[in-house]
Amino acid sequence: MAKLRYATLALSLVAMLLVACDPGNDPTEKGITYNDLNIASNYRSSKDFFINADGLETYTTTYISGDPATIGEVAVFVLPVEFVDAPASELPGGADYQLQQIEQAFFGDPETNPALTESLASYYEKSSYGQMKVVGEVNDSWWNCGLTVDELAKIFEDDYNNGQGGSAPFRILRDFYRQKTGITDYGYITEEGYKWAMKYDKNQDGYIDCISMIYSCHSYPNMSGNVSSAYQETFWAFTHSDFYQSPWLETGASEAYDGLPSRYAPQRYRFVWMSWDQLYYEGYYNDDHTFVGLSWKDSAEANQLSQIIARDDVRLDTHTVIHEHGHALCAYEDYYTYDQKDWYAAGWLDMMDHNLGDHNAYSKMLSQWITPTVVDKPGTYTLNAMQSGKDGVALLVKARGLEYRNTPLDEYILLELYTPDGLNAVDSTESLNGIYPLLYTDVGVKVYHIDSRFGLFSYNDTSSSYEFSRYATALSMGDRQRTQIVASNTASRSAANSEFKLIHLLESSGQNTFITGGHANNDTLFKAGDSFGVRTFKDFTMNSEDPFGWTFTIDAIEDGVATITFAYAE
Repeated sequence: MAKLRYATLALSLVAMLLVACDPGNDPTEKGITYNDLNIASNYRSSKDFFINADGLETYTTTYISGDPATIGEVAVFVLPVEFVDAPASELPGGADYQLQQIEQAFFGDPETNPALTESLASYYEKSSYGQMKVVGEVNDSWWNCGLTVDELAKIFEDDYNNGQGGSAPFRILRDFYRQKTGITDYGYITEEGYKWAMKYDKNQDGYIDCISMIYSCHSYPNMSGNVSSAYQETFWAFTHSDFYQSPWLETGASEAYDGLPSRYAPQRYRFVWMSWDQLYYEGYYNDDHTFVGLSWKDSAEANQLSQIIARDDVRLDTHTVIHEHGHALCAYEDYYTYDQKDWYAAGWLDMMDHNLGDHNAYSKMLSQWITPTVVDKPGTYTLNAMQSGKDGVALLVKARGLEYRNTPLDEYILLELYTPDGLNAVDSTESLNGIYPLLYTDVGVKVYHIDSRFGLFSYNDTSSSYEFSRYATALSMGDRQRTQIVASNTASRSAANSEFKLIHLLESSGQNTFITGGHANNDTLFKAGDSFGVRTFKDFTMNSEDPFGWTFTIDAIEDGVATITFAYAE
């Protein structure tokens, strides 16, 4: 359950996709290749703190990497956090039972646990086609942070008023890290602390891959009475990074610990913060997939919900866990909008939008889980269903006459074949929390307009911020400059033009119903006989102002394969 409509800017810093690059290169001198990119990188310079979408390993001497790989193993340490006035012993089933539930939500096997649809680990193994494996463990007990719920909200409010929004959970994370590693006033840590930290830095970049904190009080929508803005900001689900330290904390050892590779230990960095109650539906599903809602704010219903949770009679809900770790592990941006008067260009039905189903082809390209088939000449192409495997599951089309530069950081049309099975099965059958729309129940082609171009941003002393200068074709950063993805699905963050969207799901009708408050449905999908640029989307123009110059027709969709014919537009 993740009511993303109420998330705030302060809680979404992980979605600021920025890139750090070679200070000496002119952005027009060279292009970048797909193999050069590691989209999940985060970098921190000595002067400026920011999160970026990719980086080159050759620059790690200048820009400090915090980069959990999207290929191979990535480690998550889960820390259940207990408040003084919200003891875990009072949670449904008790403290130990909830530890077991958290363990299942993160690392459980849905094949052996009927209460689990997907765990974090099983979801990402399937979504990545076995290429990313989430490993880790849950702390063996609830860690008492020594604060009341009110005290943490007050810390958040004070920090926010002092320009440090989102920092309250940093303090809990830092206190735990100090205790776990035995850190001293001189910055040295124990050998045991070193071994623990090294265990969770799989790519050995000097930062623990991810620490996920599950707190023991309710998330703010489930709290009784009027909830202040400080509570709304503090007690929700979000992903953040603790920027205020360098990697590779010195251990104090005069030489390497016995059998260990370094005298330096990884620091804390990226973290997820969410409530225990976001591991459960606000109610339960009957055998016919009908949702029966129960409210934590109603004492009788809260008691009933607590009882069915304690009896293991309700399934775990991992939608929020999966979404937040899309930020934390893959650096995906939110595909919904944070602006009240904006519209939802991705159509709601996506894991990084309304927490539904599988990740889309663009996200998987960023993580290098799939390589698209590039349409560069007229002809008939086949498109395999996204749930069938990683081969042949995306078609990418640049504006006619423009060469694809072998990078997802570009502007193009992207096609994928959706099927209501695999990671899409549950959300195409059951409405999340009885509130959200179903995923598509039909088979059809999703057509996206992607504007993932990046540009050069220069520091403006007057505004004390980085401002867009121009689009760039190479990674570059000079003094007081940076490069970052320009467009966003949030209008106020789309730097070159507020109307440019990072990822816009195009509707088969040729209309844009999202702009008037609609969301995607079966009619959005392109079916056999539908076309683009023939009867609809004629004279389609890219944000770059280049005519698209192509037409395509869905010839057939049979047995999980779409046949699509592309031609030059007349």
